[in-house]
Amino acid sequence: MDALEILSEIAPRPTLSLYQIEVLSVAVTLVVYACMLVIAVGIVKRGSSFGVPLRNFLSGLIMSSLGIVFAEPGSESTPAGLMNKCGVTVQGFVCLVILAYSSDFNGDARLAAVALVVFSLLINLKDHVLLVTLLWSTLHLVYIPGLDYLRSRKSGVSSTPDTLVLTLYLSGSLSLIGWGSYIYLAGSLLLSLPYFLGTAVSLLSLRDMYATKIKIA
Repeated sequence: MDALEILSEIAPRPTLSLYQIEVLSVAVTLVVYACMLVIAVGIVKRGSSFGVPLRNFLSGLIMSSLGIVFAEPGSESTPAGLMNKCGVTVQGFVCLVILAYSSDFNGDARLAAVALVVFSLLINLKDHVLLVTLLWSTLHLVYIPGLDYLRSRKSGVSSTPDTLVLTLYLSGSLSLIGWGSYIYLAGSLLLSLPYFLGTAVSLLSLRDMYATKIKIA
């Protein structure tokens, strides 16, 4: 037995398979979607969507929809494919609720119309799937939440640190880590980067919100 064979015997091996990581990511993401539905119920009870930004849900809706449009035939039977369909349904419902109870209905309606036009343009770029997916996942997972984080830091006012928001950010962070790991292990380092960067932004936001909650308490 040579040195390489000896090292291969003692080297650590992954305890979870690619499929198991995918299923784990789906399970955590279900918590995120459950929180989204609770937010929608809260908006209906409150009668206003003030404080809940529509753009986050619209960008997520576009991202999930692109995942379905660009998916290979037969992939809808996988956990990831089913999760995309679930994501489109949930985020679409939440978007409609936010729009219906928006404190700035005209502004949000224009934003929704722009999102529809953007999605219509993106689905015609099937020859550039990798680039489109990379750019939009970066926009949704890094740029938009990163901009929100920087604004809250600059203003000195963090987002409302209630239990629901904290749960949403925590489960969302775990979901991003899971999907980033799944995509990375599947062989795409480039596409996994937005997920890991998004995790960092989400954890920073979570830290600030938790600190604000402790300060208020």
